[in-house]
Amino acid sequence: MSTPQLQQAIRLDREGRLPEAAAAYDQILAVEPRNSDVMHLLGVALARMGRIQEAVTLIAAAVGMKPDSFSLQSDLGSALSQLGQHSDALACYDRALALNPQNAAVHRGRALSLLQLGQPAEAVSSLESAVRLAPLDAHAYADLGVALERVRRTDEASRAFRRAIELAPNHAAAHHNLGLLEAGRGHFGEALERLDRALVLDPNRPAIHSDRADALISLDRRDEAVASYELALARVPGDPLLHYRRGMALMGLARFADALVSFDRAAALAPDIFDIFFQRGIALLHLGRYAESIAASERASLLNPQSAEALNNRGVALIRALRPQEALESFVNALRIQPAGIECLMNAATTLKSLRRYREALEGFDRILALKPDDTRATYNKALVKLTLGEYRQGWPLFESRLQLEPMPETTVPRWSGAQRLDGRTLWVRAEPGLGGTLQFCRYVRLIEDSGARVVFEVPPSLNKILGGLGLSGTLMTAGDALPAADFESPLQSLPLALLATTDEIPGGQGYLGAESTRVAAWKARLSGLPGLKVGLNWQENFESPARQEPGCGFALADAAPLARTGAVSFVSLQAAGAARAGAAEPPFPLAQVIESGGSGAEELAEMAALIRALDLVVTADTVVAHLSGALGARAFLVLPFDADWRWLTGRDDSPWYPTLRLFRQRRPGDWAELFARVAQAIEAMVARPPAAG
Repeated sequence: MSTPQLQQAIRLDREGRLPEAAAAYDQILAVEPRNSDVMHLLGVALARMGRIQEAVTLIAAAVGMKPDSFSLQSDLGSALSQLGQHSDALACYDRALALNPQNAAVHRGRALSLLQLGQPAEAVSSLESAVRLAPLDAHAYADLGVALERVRRTDEASRAFRRAIELAPNHAAAHHNLGLLEAGRGHFGEALERLDRALVLDPNRPAIHSDRADALISLDRRDEAVASYELALARVPGDPLLHYRRGMALMGLARFADALVSFDRAAALAPDIFDIFFQRGIALLHLGRYAESIAASERASLLNPQSAEALNNRGVALIRALRPQEALESFVNALRIQPAGIECLMNAATTLKSLRRYREALEGFDRILALKPDDTRATYNKALVKLTLGEYRQGWPLFESRLQLEPMPETTVPRWSGAQRLDGRTLWVRAEPGLGGTLQFCRYVRLIEDSGARVVFEVPPSLNKILGGLGLSGTLMTAGDALPAADFESPLQSLPLALLATTDEIPGGQGYLGAESTRVAAWKARLSGLPGLKVGLNWQENFESPARQEPGCGFALADAAPLARTGAVSFVSLQAAGAARAGAAEPPFPLAQVIESGGSGAEELAEMAALIRALDLVVTADTVVAHLSGALGARAFLVLPFDADWRWLTGRDDSPWYPTLRLFRQRRPGDWAELFARVAQAIEAMVARPPAAG
């Protein structure tokens, strides 16, 4: 071997001119093929060039010649580790340490292989030796922190990371891992500070961006989290889990369409990951794309047949798609996997209720309550079934659970239970959320007054005017006004419980509210030019807030198309101008638009009452207009979905709450066409035999 040739090769190696150095080493080996030293030097150079397999082959050959060489065993261990052959690497490190147990770098290399082999406790021992032998090695402390965290010695791990940062303030990995540690301990503010510092030091590492996004989500800073995920994706656009995590952040912002874009991209990159399709189904559900949501949940179930949650989500989507029988089957299948799953039990029971299988629904709610006696939703839903069945004595006590689901403002005034005498005392009755319920239950206030009590009736501002027609001798106050002194208080819808009311004892009867006669006369004059029977049509809620509008109660205007066949009828819209928002762009029959104001206050409600009284008939969905028509004693046809609200009971076409209402129920879920064909027949019968004037 020519010494000048070797010196030249080593010089090139040290200058980082690795291809030239490798070529020089090769020239020497061509002459001296068994020169273990040159084989070693070439192997290390090749490893630095990323040609790991060639490096392992050369260094292993050199080890075969010099098995007792510490440096050869150490470098072979390093190359094998880079190749992912950690068991073989560990054996090399052990042989190297047998030759020189005081080498910190080998202890550290050994520990890294142990971590890869899932042996963190042994790795801790090796790294403790490394930091003992090299107390100023920041990398060894940073690795020790990782190993300590793996064995859940988090306080010691934190100290190790902090020591690494003391020794090397710009150690990006130490800042990164300390940030992850603090996030795991719930210290998200400090975690974010550490991750931000790591990004300054290493701005192109995707994992830091994505871990920073996770910390931001924990701090409820989701918009910033989305931006961090996007920075990570700019560096690794083909990472399906990053697309998935971005989608999850967007779900938390209720940006379901944007989330779906992320889930779709993730699904294209990784079509066999359950979580992606599971969440994709949820996003599609929120977007009202029920058929696609069902398909996504079915794909999730194929990927994980033991997921009760995927079957449950499929069932929910089927409910929204008005396919309750299939939904029930999905919930039952979920319960075979998870028999005590409260959410699946709840969905199965509520689906049975929606299918009018009330006794089975009650069994379902009782099963939930046996597992979880304080489940308010189960109690409330059981109340609704009992009330639907007309079993009021059992239903009213359970109905009190609504106040746990939607608590009223607290008060120090004692609650009236019905046991305390009220004669000569003042009862403060508080209207609850929901205008329809207030119109329905206000009849009980007058009954309380008849018993000798003084009543202070607190109502929402929009009902103040119309409830003036209730004829109370007490005080009608608007919510927010100063409260007069009261001896007791009661939520309005708790009065039937206090009075032990049954379906045979509903007070009020026909027409317990009135409309202003001058307004009624004005509307009659305005409508006088319309020929034939004057029929008001209300297809969506006008007065309740969107949060209180029950899905499925209204109908699209196009659903009422069978009414077009009725002759000698003038249809009048009971929606405000522009309220065709919920119906067809063009009505399927002539429809007079007479309400211009889109408001929902006291004046608008008073005008609606007068308009209703000026009509011959009202055809209405289950809205405030239905309750107002019944309370006014106006003739009305109430069209109900298959799963009607409890207050309309079941199996009857009349209402003990409102004698002038006639009920038309769907015979199949979602089938408005058949229902409106029956409504059209009833209107034609009215035309043939006009109602008496009045």
